[in-house]
Amino acid sequence: MRNVPEAVYIKTTFKRASNPLRVKSACLPSTPPPNPAQDLDQELSKQFKATLRRVTDSDAAYWDYSSIKSNSNPQAYFQYPAMMVPRMQGDIIDAIQKVFPGTERTFDPFAGSGTILVESLKRGLNSLATDINPMAILLCRVKTQPFRVNEAENAFKEVINIAASDISDKIEIDYTNREKWFSLTSLIELSRIRRAIVRIEDVELRRLLWVAFAEAIRISSNSRTSTYKLHIRDSDDIERRSVGVKSRINTSMTQVIDMYKKNYIQLKEAGILEENHFTKEAKILNHNICSILKSEVADALISSPPYGDNHTTVTYGQHSFLPLCWIPINDIDSSLDATIIANTHSIDSASLGGRREGALTKRSKISERSNTLEELLNNPNVSKDAQQRLSVFFYDLDKGLANAISVLKPKSPIVLTLGNRCVSNQKVRMDKIVEELLIAQGCEFIDIHDRAIPTKRMAHRNQTAGTMLTETLLIMRGPKL
Repeated sequence: MRNVPEAVYIKTTFKRASNPLRVKSACLPSTPPPNPAQDLDQELSKQFKATLRRVTDSDAAYWDYSSIKSNSNPQAYFQYPAMMVPRMQGDIIDAIQKVFPGTERTFDPFAGSGTILVESLKRGLNSLATDINPMAILLCRVKTQPFRVNEAENAFKEVINIAASDISDKIEIDYTNREKWFSLTSLIELSRIRRAIVRIEDVELRRLLWVAFAEAIRISSNSRTSTYKLHIRDSDDIERRSVGVKSRINTSMTQVIDMYKKNYIQLKEAGILEENHFTKEAKILNHNICSILKSEVADALISSPPYGDNHTTVTYGQHSFLPLCWIPINDIDSSLDATIIANTHSIDSASLGGRREGALTKRSKISERSNTLEELLNNPNVSKDAQQRLSVFFYDLDKGLANAISVLKPKSPIVLTLGNRCVSNQKVRMDKIVEELLIAQGCEFIDIHDRAIPTKRMAHRNQTAGTMLTETLLIMRGPKL
């Protein structure tokens, strides 16, 4: 592991000589001696760029994956926000393995639903995944633990039978506004399912059932499913949905178990599994990447960081809050701190840019590291509120990227999927800002690709951010030391 010091973005003014031709020959630099290691390193960078360019040269819309249906992902056990296209991340990993055959372990510091984690395992790579959201940790664990299809089906049947014979009306959870988000009928039926799952002895089977249960909770709540933020349905809609609650819960959970079985069959037929499990190691940590990650090493950084603070972009925490209130936190990870789900905003406030303390100081520091960000923050059309949000978000992101890079071996490949949103009707060039931040940390720019996002489910517009229908692939390499 390397500790990368916080780099300083230095602005330099170059003065051109009055007559640049009048230079004494003695002042000219001598030809440097050959450096085979440097030449090989430069060749790798060229190959990395060419490998990814080759597909776009033959098909400009290759990275759009427009032919892939949004509901075709067999890993989508739970509708986690802004899930990535598995094939896209798989193609990126394939390119990395081709150019850097010594790659053994990938790292995703913003793991989310675990797409990069799983695609790495499918290609025979170890993978390290971190996330601050307990729901993401649960999904990653379930997707990488051994497949036990028959036992899972039997456990699910047992849960349904136990819940069907449960006549208790006791409600198993207690948190503020629970009656706002669930009808009384839903609270009773969900409590019966929860009591039944708790009785399953095997924790791996319980985790799978909790994921299936989480999707049922999402479907059964009084929050609209058309948005990731918690928005209450209108009273007439809530009244209509009070009928058929039990059937809706069972159907939703059944679909998840069926998807789990389908995913297993596909992986087994592809020869990816060995005795029903992946052959390589997945290490999953509940970790805030703004803190240093100790004693970890990786060969490639592949990720999609948030495109802005959760409050104004994608509210990962709010979306996860209701399911997490029902799931015993120790079943996810015994090291988890329950305060992370103390209220609907806890996760989002703990995420990048979630807190505005020291906004002015952070603005001063981060704007020195990116000309593009400095210009945006000085734009008179950007509101003071937006300036603060942008400053603290990119300050936190820069810190997180520094900690992520410190895990990498020298000159490791970096591929980030980024989105350029609008704030105060001004485009935030996240691709350019992140490029500049990484260069300030000693990274090397390789290339950039744009892609349309026809299938990635995410909010296109909210009160502070405008429409975003494209993403950018930023390709870099890590520092030398």
